[in-house]
Amino acid sequence: MAAPAMTVPPGTLPTMPEAGGAMAPPLGPDPRLAPVLAARLAEAGVPGGTPIVLACAGSRDPQAVLDTQRQAALLADQLASPVLPAYLSASRPTVDEAVATLSARTGGPVAVATYLLAPGFFHRRLRLSPATWVSGPIADHPAVAGLVLRRFRAARAAALTPAG
Repeated sequence: MAAPAMTVPPGTLPTMPEAGGAMAPPLGPDPRLAPVLAARLAEAGVPGGTPIVLACAGSRDPQAVLDTQRQAALLADQLASPVLPAYLSASRPTVDEAVATLSARTGGPVAVATYLLAPGFFHRRLRLSPATWVSGPIADHPAVAGLVLRRFRAARAAALTPAG
């Protein structure tokens, strides 16, 4: 997912053994998230072939923006539909801008794929977008839990491996 509002610089924890932890990589982009996002869209009643806006919180971190673009490409491959990444803060295009772009390009309704883990402030904002459908957040999907567990195990193994 895009970087949260408060981030720990990459590599900080591994260089601070006194912190007693390790940093796992972001959950996405990951090919295993594309079917999760597609499932949430289907649950929202989005018909196949509908253009999609992949909506995330947003970040000023250029890597997070690239990660969202990569996840949008993975979702486009999964759905065989156009997918534009969009952001609720800090980056552009905004969700409303992306919905308008796809609507103008296709002349039809547009759906928003929620690239957020949980409901809350940002998801409520998505529901106000001009999209015809907005999917639910993804955290409670079993595949996301599996991905979190894989990331945890990899970070733990790396933290327990002696340096050198």
